[in-house]
Amino acid sequence: MSGLRFMSQDVHLLVSVVPVPLLVADYTPIIDRFQGMAGGEVRELLLNDAALLNETLRLPLAVAASPEWVRLYGSPLSAEAPDLTDRHFSPEEYPELHRSLIDQFTAPFFGTTTLVNEHTAPTLLGDVTVRSHWRVIVDDGVPAWDRVVIVDLDITDLRRSRAKLEEHLERQQRLVSSVSHEIRTPLASIVGFAGLLHDSSDLTNDERQELLEILVQQSSDITDIVDDLLVEAKSDAGQLEVSSVGVDLRAQAAQAIESMDFEMRKLIPAPVTPVHCIGDPARVRQIARNLVSNAKKHGGPNIQVRTDKQPGAGLLIVSDDGPAIPEEQREGIFSPYVQYSQGSSDVPSLGLGLHICRTLAWKMNGDLTYRYLSGRSEFVLRLPLRPDASEEQQAPSE
Repeated sequence: MSGLRFMSQDVHLLVSVVPVPLLVADYTPIIDRFQGMAGGEVRELLLNDAALLNETLRLPLAVAASPEWVRLYGSPLSAEAPDLTDRHFSPEEYPELHRSLIDQFTAPFFGTTTLVNEHTAPTLLGDVTVRSHWRVIVDDGVPAWDRVVIVDLDITDLRRSRAKLEEHLERQQRLVSSVSHEIRTPLASIVGFAGLLHDSSDLTNDERQELLEILVQQSSDITDIVDDLLVEAKSDAGQLEVSSVGVDLRAQAAQAIESMDFEMRKLIPAPVTPVHCIGDPARVRQIARNLVSNAKKHGGPNIQVRTDKQPGAGLLIVSDDGPAIPEEQREGIFSPYVQYSQGSSDVPSLGLGLHICRTLAWKMNGDLTYRYLSGRSEFVLRLPLRPDASEEQQAPSE
C-alpha cells in the first residue's frame, strides 16, 4: 500500500495512540480499477494472475497507521518504508495471506463489510501469525470504502499453543482408542473364563487349574497396561519420579520374567556375576517386562535375555532373531504410539512400550538403544554401575 490521503487531525491522533497494529486505508482505487466487473470475475483474475495481484497490492491508499503497525510493517505513509510485499510475499510461501488479501480486495464487489482471517505475514520482525480484522466504516447503511480499518493481532504464540493442544488431544484420542482395544481382549477372556469356572461343575481339577492360570495371566496383562499408562501420564505431566538405589540387573530381570507366562520363564538369565547398578528396581523390572513382551509380540521366535558390563555401565540385553529394523526407522520406534513389527506378528499393542522403556532409562541416568548384531535384533538397557558394588549391601527387590 502506498500514497497518502489526509483525514481529520482527530483520526490521526486517535490512530497514533492505538496500542495494536492498526491501519486505516482507502480502497476506492481498487473499485475504480475493476469498475463494472462482478466479484467472482475479480476473484478469478486475482487468483490466476500474480502480476495483477501485485498491481492490486499497491492500489489502496494508506490514510493512517499506528506505531505498532509501523513497527511490524514499516510506515505506509513514507516513500522510504520497506516494501515487504515485493521482497517476501508469494502465494507459495504464504497461502493463507494470499487468500486473505484476495478476500479483502474483492470485498467491495461482494458487498462484504467485515472479514476476519488468520495468516502468517512477513514483517520487519520476521514471520508473524496474525488474526486480521478487516472492517469498512458504514455511514447510514452505506459502506465508506475510503475508510477501511485493518487490525492485525499477533497470535503466533496462541496458534503454537493451539497446535500443541490439538496434538495433545489427538494423542489422547489415539490413546483411548488403543487402550480400549488393548484391554478388551484380556478382559473378555477374564469374563469368559470366570463364567466358565463358575457355571461348569464337570471340569477336572487340571482344567480348573489351567483356567485359573489363564485368569491370573490375563489379569497381569491388564495390570501391566495400566502401569505403562500411568508412566506415560506422569511423564506428560512432568511428575514421573524414580528412586536411585542399588539394583542387580539380572535379579530384577529374572523377577520380571517370573511374573510373565510359563513359556517366558525359560528366558530367565543364567546365574552369573551380579551386575550391580544404580536405579529403581521396580522400573528396571518394568523395562525388562516390556522388552521381553515386545520381542515376543514383534520379534523372532528365539528370544534371549542376558546381562553384561562395560566401563561405567551395566547392561540388560533382550534380543531375538527377527529381521533388522531399517536404519531410518530405528529412532522412530522409541516414539509414543509407534508400532513396528520385526517379524510376522500382527499382535495389536499400544505402541507405548519402547517409548516408556527409554523414558524410564533416561530418568535413571541411563539409556535404551537398538542395534542389530550377528543376525539378531538387540535392545540394550544401560544403567550406571554402582560404585564399590562389592562392599555396598544390595537393596532388596521391591
